[in-house]
Amino acid sequence: MSVMITGINGMTGLHTAKLLLEEGLEVVGYDNNRNGELTFYPEVDGKIRFVWGDMVHFGHLLQAIEENGVDHIIHLAALRNEVLYKTIPTELLRVN
Repeated sequence: MSVMITGINGMTGLHTAKLLLEEGLEVVGYDNNRNGELTFYPEVDGKIRFVWGDMVHFGHLLQAIEENGVDHIIHLAALRNEVLYKTIPTELLRVN
């Protein structure tokens, strides 16, 4: 079974990925980290298929789901910052 985690490069995403891998599941990470690196848990890097993408580009997200045979999605991507809430609230609603 293949599980996609959006926002995989966040702390919650990486902890979740580690648990899913321990259960023998395939993990696809979807994040807007341009390096494609899993910075907090290098031990899971190479075990996760990483797809760069932004949550506001829904067509790209659907394509990534189809191309990677994703069965389930855990949505953990989020923008969080008090300044952003005041300056671009619509963008935060689209992502979160």
